[in-house]
Amino acid sequence: MILAIGLVVDDAIIVIENTERLMREEGLSPKEASIKAMEEISSPVIAIVLVLSAVFIPASFVGGFTGQFYQQFAVTIATSMILSGWVALTLTPALCALILKEKEEKVFFPVRIFQNFFELTRASFLRNVSFILKWRYPFALLFLLTIPITYMVYHGLPTGLVPAEDKSALMWFAQLPPGSSLKRTEDLVSRVEKVLLNTPEVEKYVAISGIDFQSLNLKTDSAGGFIRLKDWGWRKGPQQNSFALAQRLSKELGKDRDALIFVVNPPPIMGLGRTGGFELYVQDRLGRGSGPLFEVIQNFVAKANQRPELINVRTTLDPRVPHYVVRVDREKAFAYGVEVEDVFKTLSITFGSGYINDFNLYGRVYRVYLQAEGDFRDDLRDYSRVFVKNRNGQLVPLSNLIKIERTSDALILERFNMFSSARVLGEAKPGYASGDALKAIQEVAKETLPEGYTISFAGASLQELRVQEKSAYNLLYAIIFVYLF
Repeated sequence: MILAIGLVVDDAIIVIENTERLMREEGLSPKEASIKAMEEISSPVIAIVLVLSAVFIPASFVGGFTGQFYQQFAVTIATSMILSGWVALTLTPALCALILKEKEEKVFFPVRIFQNFFELTRASFLRNVSFILKWRYPFALLFLLTIPITYMVYHGLPTGLVPAEDKSALMWFAQLPPGSSLKRTEDLVSRVEKVLLNTPEVEKYVAISGIDFQSLNLKTDSAGGFIRLKDWGWRKGPQQNSFALAQRLSKELGKDRDALIFVVNPPPIMGLGRTGGFELYVQDRLGRGSGPLFEVIQNFVAKANQRPELINVRTTLDPRVPHYVVRVDREKAFAYGVEVEDVFKTLSITFGSGYINDFNLYGRVYRVYLQAEGDFRDDLRDYSRVFVKNRNGQLVPLSNLIKIERTSDALILERFNMFSSARVLGEAKPGYASGDALKAIQEVAKETLPEGYTISFAGASLQELRVQEKSAYNLLYAIIFVYLF
């Protein structure tokens, strides 16, 4: 915005300065000086508008999410330049003829100081330009040497999609041992609340049990919430910004041995990612299953947390959640004269739910689902209370036809780009940019992932990598447009 404001008045300043120069050097009236000034600089003003517009307009053709950033900037600057040229060619000459006076009035002392300083800097600038033109070949060589130096410095600078900011908000997540009861999770949330209540920088908070905010799934062994911090005016110390508080609260809450708890900042762009930091998926392209994938992920996350650029690297995949596998004994079902399809349907409707039909009531349509009461489907012994009819119409206990085996598996199985995948989240350690974190996690992937496993970025991380790819093209387009003009 500051650049746009400066560009709007830039061309008008050129017209005013040239008009004032003609009045001072040739003794012309304001009207005559304005006319002659426009005869001299109308073409240069138009050229300035076209050339600067040619620099920024190509960026507006970039598509996708990253193009939105370029389009907003390019349209703002190009519009400012066109408006600047229009004002300089129409309004400014008329104002010069009306406002400027043939005889300069005595200016205030501070203004005279500024004018003297300006004349000194102008004379110094002219001397330096004359010196450079006299020794133009050595300076041309020096300029050529600055090109590779600029390239190295540019690639050595930290990169990022959008700078992380203190939004006066934090998010916290807790992961208990797999299969933990909701009561145990609620007890943990109570302990987290006590820590938050004793933190002076916290204004208010929300704590929810039984939901995993990282994967947005209902899990009895997960909890999370949001923390609203006090106003920035109250948090003036270096240890009171949201990044320092996230580390401090993570350390304090991490003392609880009953769960893995960490506090993070929200994403820089709300809606693009669920938390701040990077997001990627480790893909199992050979379909080996959740067990081998988890082993690979454990090693990957452990190596990533050892990198100095990374912190809070974690995964949402956990195949250690207790499960029960119900297997239908087809031979017994045949011996009892029970259709296997009826066994599966009874299991599905009784211990899950089954859609029956719709009915109209008070002008609305309601759906009817059949399901057993909760008290009759929360124990393994409840299978002995359920019966299924055989071909002769006799009732056969369902427990006679099934086998129940205890096992463990992942509660959530995700797919990304059609492959079984595990989500990995993490953040850049303070002092490092998001570009450093992406580079580090890519290096870890090359070192640790075996054949058949690859990574694919998502959310803000994916957009940041795309921005890096498109920046060179934007510069190339700008050079071509400038050359054509």
